[in-house]
Amino acid sequence: MRKVPFLLLTLLAGVLLRAADAVTVPFLKCDGKPGSVLNAAVPEKSGFVRGLPRGGKADVQTHVKMFHDGKYLYLGVRCDEPAMDKLAAAPERVPQKIWANDTIEFNYDPDGRNQALGKIFVDTAGNIVDMFGYDDNTGSDRFTLEFCRKSRTKLISLVKNADNWTVELAIPLGVFYAGTKKDKLAPRINIARNRRSAEREGSDLFQMGNNHNQPRLYPEFRFDKLDFSEFGCAVENLSIASDKSNGVFTAAAKARLLSPAKRFRNIKVTARLLNSRGEALASGETIAALLPGTLVEAKVPLKPQKLGRCKLEWEVCELSGTLLSAQTMDVELSYSPVSIKVTDPPYRNNIYATMPEVRTVRAEVRLAEGHGKPLTVTLTGPDYQRSVAIASAQAVNQVEFPFENAKEGTYTMKAGDVTATIRKLPHHPGEVWLDKDGVVHVDGKKFLPFGQSYATADWKPRGVTVTETPAIWKSKEQLKTYLDKLQAAGIKVKLYPYYVPDPKDDVFTHEARKAGKLSDKQKARIKEMVDIMKDHPAVLAYYAADEPEGWGENEDFFIDLLAYLQELDPYHPVTICNYGTDGQRRFHRGCDVLFPDTYPNYFQDNSTTLPRRANYDHAVHASKLRPAWMSLHGFDWGKKSPTGAASRAPTYDEMREQLFSAFLGNVRGVTYYAFPNWGTYSYQLRIGKEYLGPEVDSLKDFLLAPTEFPVKASGNFKPDDFLCGVKRCGNEFIIITVNLSDKPCDVVFESSLKLPAKLAVVGEKCSVATQNGRTFRDRVEPHTARVYATPKVECDAVDMPKVRQMIREADASRRRPGNLAAAGELSYSQMIDYQNGVVPPNVPKITCSGQLPPHRKGQATQYFLQDGIRETGQHEQMTWTPDPNDKAPWLEIDFGKAVTVGRSVFYTGGPAPTFGLLIAGRLLAEENGSWREVASFTGNKLPVLELKFAPVRTQKLRLEITRVEHPWKRLMHEWEVYEK
Repeated sequence: MRKVPFLLLTLLAGVLLRAADAVTVPFLKCDGKPGSVLNAAVPEKSGFVRGLPRGGKADVQTHVKMFHDGKYLYLGVRCDEPAMDKLAAAPERVPQKIWANDTIEFNYDPDGRNQALGKIFVDTAGNIVDMFGYDDNTGSDRFTLEFCRKSRTKLISLVKNADNWTVELAIPLGVFYAGTKKDKLAPRINIARNRRSAEREGSDLFQMGNNHNQPRLYPEFRFDKLDFSEFGCAVENLSIASDKSNGVFTAAAKARLLSPAKRFRNIKVTARLLNSRGEALASGETIAALLPGTLVEAKVPLKPQKLGRCKLEWEVCELSGTLLSAQTMDVELSYSPVSIKVTDPPYRNNIYATMPEVRTVRAEVRLAEGHGKPLTVTLTGPDYQRSVAIASAQAVNQVEFPFENAKEGTYTMKAGDVTATIRKLPHHPGEVWLDKDGVVHVDGKKFLPFGQSYATADWKPRGVTVTETPAIWKSKEQLKTYLDKLQAAGIKVKLYPYYVPDPKDDVFTHEARKAGKLSDKQKARIKEMVDIMKDHPAVLAYYAADEPEGWGENEDFFIDLLAYLQELDPYHPVTICNYGTDGQRRFHRGCDVLFPDTYPNYFQDNSTTLPRRANYDHAVHASKLRPAWMSLHGFDWGKKSPTGAASRAPTYDEMREQLFSAFLGNVRGVTYYAFPNWGTYSYQLRIGKEYLGPEVDSLKDFLLAPTEFPVKASGNFKPDDFLCGVKRCGNEFIIITVNLSDKPCDVVFESSLKLPAKLAVVGEKCSVATQNGRTFRDRVEPHTARVYATPKVECDAVDMPKVRQMIREADASRRRPGNLAAAGELSYSQMIDYQNGVVPPNVPKITCSGQLPPHRKGQATQYFLQDGIRETGQHEQMTWTPDPNDKAPWLEIDFGKAVTVGRSVFYTGGPAPTFGLLIAGRLLAEENGSWREVASFTGNKLPVLELKFAPVRTQKLRLEITRVEHPWKRLMHEWEVYEK
């Protein structure tokens, strides 16, 4: 990547900065006194521009100087202002609307991955306000920002002159660290100005779209001569626990710290509890002594005035006060003198008829106070009353009650003033429950949920057992029809319990879900749906929320919803989908099963938005909070990378990379997002997904087992880049390995388990030899999962070399020899470029009179006529359909140069009425600026229409359609053009 020094960087107004043009921030010592930044010996950068679509140079200019001294990024800004007497600096706007004052806005993406956004505002009154938050995962440049993370930015000076105002800031480089270890510092940064004096004008140092909050458009910044080892401080296992002492609530925040420095250092750790406005509710600090390469636990005592939900800010600084790293997390402080956790039965405190008989009920009784005193725990129910007396209760007490042959009904366990309810339920056909390992059972049999979201009932390769949909139901008939189709196909579903028969009376909007409790109207609507769902054999689980953290929804709403659904239907679990670990922590109390969707987002330069290890890390995190299923990346997102690289679909091997990373992380089910639209554009997805289910099905008894680590892997890779774990079933086991790196790994495996003489490689029709029953060697290719199996494991459910060959051949078939119209595979972001007139070299451009986009509004579906996929399934949308209101639809292809053509082939949707059908029309060729008819047709009933005509030399062909049967149906799959 080409480096451009800050002093040489030029930017043409109205033109987006190319992401490859990284900005180098020079190193310069600074005493931090007023004037030291603005008078520093670094050139000044001007040329602020307005956001698009207006664009152009700002009417009133702003000038910037920037450098660093190894600890602080120094920012000096001079704001020209012809109306100094009208500067806006209203104190009541701070902090919630500080940008309504005249402000400078320092925007930064700390990782350069377009996943987080920080803002530091300074206004003309000298107020400094911080905001920080994460992408809401909707792909719309929207971030959930909060006033919670403090940057410790120093205001060096604020000066108001006759025709300008200036500000100098010292921003700690620690703002770019959030607790995770970094090997480099490469944030994305943009400086913005909000001018509110005589007239409103927003401008940026670097050209933006229609707002400042687009970090994917910020240039990457690099810091010259920066010693990375002196910065950052890795933070592991940040947590907080509350207590009560002498009638006063207390709390303790703790984490393990790892300093990257190669020397001993003392650091100061500050913990704060913050409200939604960023105001401190309690704070404390401690000094931690860090040795190189050694994890050290730091614990900070706090005295909150009250309990409840808040933010925990964890800040690591040098003793001088220089920030090294900062992070925040949502926490809930609660306290109960006594708590009961039922451990057997392990799920929902329920005993199901198809469970193995529960002969003993077990529980864990925790005491926050009263240690050493007698405690009696009782269990009562139908014809049942038992008690356990503990002479000297401890902080944690294990109790158990005999329960063999107990009657069906409700039982109450009581300790002190606290109770827990246990239910022994009658049999319910299709009942779903989870065992102590989180494994799903349906009617007493192990069940591995595997499939795709939005999949139709007719997609069912081996191993596919489920689908999911976040559809809001508009009628009971709609729900019943959908469930009946799935049941007929033998597919189960997790689905919303939300019912909105009248769109004007939607009680389940995102705003409605911000309430803390279910309303009576919401309960009534939910009950109407549950009354249908709870007895339908196609239902696996309720889908309570899709990424609620991205919409600002309330955790309490889902806790209330979970309790209500458990009351209405004890036989089906409730799931919540979260896109990050923060969301998992916030919302796990509102579900039985967490369902993280961790999408790396793949680009054609082989980069990803999230680290490829994120699938494993998010799975591990979720499965420690709740039993977990996972949604994996089986689509093309269509967004370009921060460096401008086009999107792409994951390959078959990358889908396996995700799959086995998730199972190593102890998830108990997997679906891929998504079936239609984004999930079918590539043959990697169309073919690859067909062969994931059979492999999962053949290994399901192993994949559902807990991951063990008796096999150690070493070789030419970093430990974080290679996953290795064992799953056992009876006397057999599999060893799952995943190479997360971009390079082949030559691996030495050492096992404490006795290995057979040979281990088969699942799906590869080969094996590896072991030495002494303890070691073996192998090469694992980049982004590949490789599974080794003992002799009795089914290993040939899939022939993976054959699958890869099938995909290669299918990709090649997209450019049929001689087809002058072929474009081959374009990724989704390239399709978006196509609709905006940006067509790859040597790809003919098709235009049309109009279209009926089946998926994305404004999508150029005419590309699908040249994508090389000549037939699609019934529910796919890779077709072109004219606007039904268009009385004279036409298509036109421009080859970009003169070519000889003599034959056209049109692939229509298929037999009516499922698809539309091309009945009559004519084909014209451009000659000397005018159109001449070369062929026509009428009364066509064939799904494949071929028109032959005398060869003609032309640059453009035009199809004019005069009659279509079922014009509102999908009409055409492909348009091929040949010389003869």
